[in-house]
Amino acid sequence: MNNVAGVIADPQPSLPPDSISAQAQNHLLAVPLTRTHPMQLRSNPRPSTRYPLPSAHLIEGPIEVEPTCFTEADKHDKWRTAMETEFNALLKNGTWSLVPPQSHQNVIGSKWVFRIKRKADGMVEHYKA
Repeated sequence: MNNVAGVIADPQPSLPPDSISAQAQNHLLAVPLTRTHPMQLRSNPRPSTRYPLPSAHLIEGPIEVEPTCFTEADKHDKWRTAMETEFNALLKNGTWSLVPPQSHQNVIGSKWVFRIKRKADGMVEHYKA
């Protein structure tokens, strides 16, 4: 079967010739067998291309893991320092203030999120909490 400009034409129709009108038969025979559109068709799947990893992914030495909770982060000085810096920035900017909870108010919770920020070469720039 040939795909021509979005119309599928079978040069040998599966229906008996007497069930197709003469005009339809002439049209099927007049359809050119070459593609008239610029799209290229491939018979083989696309070859796999391997791309080099950025240098930030090629870190030598032990891989540092970002903590998933406060308890893990509190065991390391670098993460405690990052949390202290973030907490002081929140207080300095007046982002929120601590108040005793009231029975008629909803208490808003919070969660620490820890990220290691790296330079382009993969070296640790700073620890962010």
